[in-house]
Amino acid sequence: MYRLLIVDDEQLITDGLYEIFNGLDSLELDVYKAYSTEDALAWMNRARIDIVVSDIQMPGMDGLRLSEEILSRWAWCRIIFLTGHAEFEYVYKAIQPPNTSFILKTEDTDKLIEVVENAINQIRECDRRDELTRKAEDQIVMVRELFQKDYFLRLLSGDSISEPSNELFSKLGSPLRADYPLIVAVGNILNRSSGDYYEQIQRIYPLKQVIDKYLSARVIFTMVFHSYDRISLLVQPKEVLCGKEIDSALIKTNTFLTGAFEAIQNSAKLNLGLDIDFALSELACEWAALPEKYSDLNMRLNSRLGAIPEILLSDGERNSASFSVVSPSDTTRLLEIHLRRFRPETFSRFLETGQSEEFFAEINPLLDALANIGSKHDGIAEECYLSVSSLILSYINRYQLAEKMAFRFGRNKLTSMDLHSSWVKASEFLRGICRILFENRSDEQKSRSDEIVRLVETYVENHLDDELSLLKLSERVYLNPSYLSRLYKQIRGENLSEFIDKSRVFKAKRLLESQNYKISDIATSVGYENSASFTRLFKKVEGLTPQEYRDTIIKQVNT
Repeated sequence: MYRLLIVDDEQLITDGLYEIFNGLDSLELDVYKAYSTEDALAWMNRARIDIVVSDIQMPGMDGLRLSEEILSRWAWCRIIFLTGHAEFEYVYKAIQPPNTSFILKTEDTDKLIEVVENAINQIRECDRRDELTRKAEDQIVMVRELFQKDYFLRLLSGDSISEPSNELFSKLGSPLRADYPLIVAVGNILNRSSGDYYEQIQRIYPLKQVIDKYLSARVIFTMVFHSYDRISLLVQPKEVLCGKEIDSALIKTNTFLTGAFEAIQNSAKLNLGLDIDFALSELACEWAALPEKYSDLNMRLNSRLGAIPEILLSDGERNSASFSVVSPSDTTRLLEIHLRRFRPETFSRFLETGQSEEFFAEINPLLDALANIGSKHDGIAEECYLSVSSLILSYINRYQLAEKMAFRFGRNKLTSMDLHSSWVKASEFLRGICRILFENRSDEQKSRSDEIVRLVETYVENHLDDELSLLKLSERVYLNPSYLSRLYKQIRGENLSEFIDKSRVFKAKRLLESQNYKISDIATSVGYENSASFTRLFKKVEGLTPQEYRDTIIKQVNT
């Protein structure tokens, strides 16, 4: 819905145009009026205005100066000046500012309506244009590295919002191919500086240059800095190969990387004073297996020996002296993969915004994997349960729902895993609480919406003789005007303006049934400053003029 402001120091003209445009449901306009340029600027400071219809010559400030003030506040606003023939030369100057046009006062109202409709179409057309998109694309080139980092961080964690593709990689500025296996390496800076943000940046960028120097001649790669001490490298051979040649190329690439990382370690130590560990996958992996491979490499780095920089190889014998762990079961391993992808901030956002479908699409795989764990003493399962229950408890506390939710589920069960007979029961319990939270949010949202609508309707019924603009009503309930308009239509199935009209007519009918009130007084009591405008509204709603309605009532009483 667009906002139209009518400005003229002649009240009769302003009121007349206000009634005309306010009655044009087809244009879906929110109409306001001002009797001076000062009032007009007050509206401009109070709310967004999309179209202004204004007399070009008024006391205090002429139309040309007014247009400058308007466009300084709302640059997209369309200005339509009403002018006489004698002012044509002045008008020629006035139409030089952008978004400004004029119409002669001698034109009929149909012509003015047409010009306003054209202005609406121009605004809509600008909204559709892709100028902003093109500007954004130009800026994306400048910040592509940030987008690339965000995407690959998500990909490594299993939280990617978009599947890998060659087209996407190209847009992100990555040379990698999504249809080709890759080798993964993770680096860890051992002697991280405790300096400020700028000092950390100063260390990172020279290291990127060192890595690029030793790798770029033989391989294509994307480098991702997780923080100021952890780096991931996604690497492929430069040749695009197929069949058995892929394996040969990847083996050669792996051998090259082992030697290159040694050179990088030496150069970083000598030139930057940095000690770096690298964990390198001996076997290439498909993109779908990247999160699991990344997790393995991190485990390698975390189990390193001593304080001397190393190059640790994964995929080999895991029970060696340098890496002795107990292999988890397949079900535990699957749960761990889902758990590492778990992002509390994402789930919290879905809870807070009521996005239930998105929430359960993300959390169901995690809870399904939890239900498949057999042992009650599985550490990963315990970690998973506590992660989800902590998220739920945080939401309950943040929105002060503890007392309200107490009767719907056992709080003790939320904080104690031992009260569940199995992980199946535990996962069902967590899922059930999440459903309750969404149901409660939906109920509260509907209750608040209904209450807001009732408050607005009560205010309207008690102030029918006052200004009842959408802007003023929205300020009463602290909502955006457009949002209030949509909310009312959603709850009541009709526009708020229709309710206002019906309320005014309802009150007018009660007053018309009495002989004690003049029609002009009744018009004023329901918010109309002249009887003609009131008569048009009444006939539009009832099909009769106010006098015809009164005559009908009198006739019924007398018979």
